[in-house]
Amino acid sequence: GDNMDDKLRISQDVELRRCAEDFVYFCENYVKISHPVHGLVNFILHPYQKRYVKALQDNRLTICKKFRQGGFTTLTEIYFLWLAMFKLDQRIMTVSKTDRECCSLSDIIRRVIDQLPEWMQPDLGKNNHHTIEFKDTGCSMVFFTPEPSKGRRTDHVLFDEAAFWDAGRHWKNIWPMV
Repeated sequence: GDNMDDKLRISQDVELRRCAEDFVYFCENYVKISHPVHGLVNFILHPYQKRYVKALQDNRLTICKKFRQGGFTTLTEIYFLWLAMFKLDQRIMTVSKTDRECCSLSDIIRRVIDQLPEWMQPDLGKNNHHTIEFKDTGCSMVFFTPEPSKGRRTDHVLFDEAAFWDAGRHWKNIWPMV
């Protein structure tokens, strides 16, 4: 009855608070990712990924020289999702070399949201390949190529695979954001 519903709601509120306070807890207990061999699994962070998250949390600017297939882009996108779900008024941007890459990264976020328990799923406004709006927190995540990202206000930005960009053309336009 009502008593059981109250206990469940309190339990969910406690979990939401714990997730809001601890990204790693949120990630390892509620985020599911697609593993090439094991299918859908909890996203358990490696020690180097935990150090990377700490660097993101402790520093205004972070440049990561990473190795291939280390999960850094996925981890950063999920960290941005966590910010959008649990912080207020965050403008989050991912800038990728191609539109296809932008769409792929936004798809990762939408799949993670879909796999969250229903009671944890954010109330979304606009939700397409380039924009995800979070009604509860007033946050947004946008996914652009370098050209459309010019002149936009952002609180957090990921320049994905920046080593492969035309640095001279794009960096001078994007630098004011940084």
